[in-house]
Amino acid sequence: MPTNTTSKILKLILWVFAIVLVIGLTAQLLFTHKVKSAFAEQLPGNIRLEYSDLNTNVFLGNLALENIELHTTDGKTNVTANKLAVKGIGYLSLMSGNTVELGEILLETPKILIKQQLGDTLNEPPSPPENAPKLLIKKVKIDQGELTVRNAISDSILLEAKSINLNLSQLELYPKTRPEQPPFTLDSYEITAQDLYFDVGPLEFMRWEQFRLNKDKGNIQNLIFRSKYSREELTKRTAVEHDHFDITVEQITLNQPDILGTSGPKLHAPSLEVLRPTITVYRNVLMPPNPKIKPLPNQILREMPLDLKIDSLIMSDGQVNFYKKTMVDVAPQQLSLTSVNSKVKNIHSRGEGMVEIMAENQIMGDGQFILEYAFDPQSMDNSFLAKGSLLNFDTEKVVPFIRSTLNAEIDGTINQMYFTVSGNEYTSQGEMKMKYDQFTFVALKKDHLTVNKLKSGVANLLTKKGDTKADEDGFRHGQFEVERDRTRSFINYIFRNMRAGMLHTMVGSGKEK
Repeated sequence: MPTNTTSKILKLILWVFAIVLVIGLTAQLLFTHKVKSAFAEQLPGNIRLEYSDLNTNVFLGNLALENIELHTTDGKTNVTANKLAVKGIGYLSLMSGNTVELGEILLETPKILIKQQLGDTLNEPPSPPENAPKLLIKKVKIDQGELTVRNAISDSILLEAKSINLNLSQLELYPKTRPEQPPFTLDSYEITAQDLYFDVGPLEFMRWEQFRLNKDKGNIQNLIFRSKYSREELTKRTAVEHDHFDITVEQITLNQPDILGTSGPKLHAPSLEVLRPTITVYRNVLMPPNPKIKPLPNQILREMPLDLKIDSLIMSDGQVNFYKKTMVDVAPQQLSLTSVNSKVKNIHSRGEGMVEIMAENQIMGDGQFILEYAFDPQSMDNSFLAKGSLLNFDTEKVVPFIRSTLNAEIDGTINQMYFTVSGNEYTSQGEMKMKYDQFTFVALKKDHLTVNKLKSGVANLLTKKGDTKADEDGFRHGQFEVERDRTRSFINYIFRNMRAGMLHTMVGSGKEK
């Protein structure tokens, strides 16, 4: 090839390279300028953004901000992060106008602080323009984030979570959707966090040591729900009776959770497992009673804002400890349910059918106590059916509790006891049958010490005649009715039915009707 021709080709290549380089540099400069202008001019007026460095690559569609601080002018929100990176901006999708595609959004070590007053609600986001495009992000990732929500007045922590990691794939955001459609879709998600704290109210708090959630499973490790104050301090901070709580749960596992609701919060799952819960409740009845009406389980579920549906809940190896203080100078006595194992079927807030509960445990480590409880959340009169049995129980272990709470002492062994109760919001009625050995009853006066000879004599006289009033299998039968104290919980309602059933069975006719 002639020398002149080769020289011309080389010059042409150099000119093309120079033009491409100039165009590239111009595009890079324009892209960087546009990004800076967007951050400076397009953010809402109440938001301030600062960063130490901006890196862009117009050819790859990448941009990254370093050492970010974002805050609102009212001082209620502050966000810092080491890095915010956006990768793979789809130029063709931008030009089409229908969809904006991004390859990845990465946020490194964000620390989010929000201050709010109690009762504040988040403002509704502004509506997008009519022609706003759909946004598709192939991957969203947050590494080692922290979230803190504080009370704007007292500066106390309302919510805190550390070591937050979030991974989303194929996130599609729709600017305009119908009410029955979710505003976004996801292929998969996973969130993990540690050391979560929730301010439940002025008197209680909750902690989770670890949390993990994805489409296959949700898991909470070492849950704690406690009163903020000691038993003595709590009585000074409340004007009426309020239980002191200390609840721990080793592990909660939720299988195949569905949380993407269309009209509010939602939680659907085929099964939920609760491992080794320990519940300790202390009640000081020397305080004035709380006049607030306590809802029954039907109403609690029916009025729940959460769309809840759990097909099966299994609780294993639990324990419930209940302390009741009835006298100023007498220590509260303990009643414990041990080896608690329960199964609950068809828990729902907006569905259909009966919720069925079956709990099996021991009382103070003795006997076998089984309780079945069924109700329909949609029943407006809050009706329910309860069945239970108590086998081979030595009453000696509950004497201190019975003495301090019921002004009575009992002695003997309950060989078999079966009861059925049906009721509603206001009243209940039931039947019971019992078989017992050497059973005696001593009624005490209000000082919990002096014997009420009249009541004790009548009760024991009738009880000793149990053999003559029993059926051919040795069971005495009783029928009873109870009026509910609506300021007490449904557990108290069941307990009052059992107490009434035992009394009517022991001192009644003893015959089956």
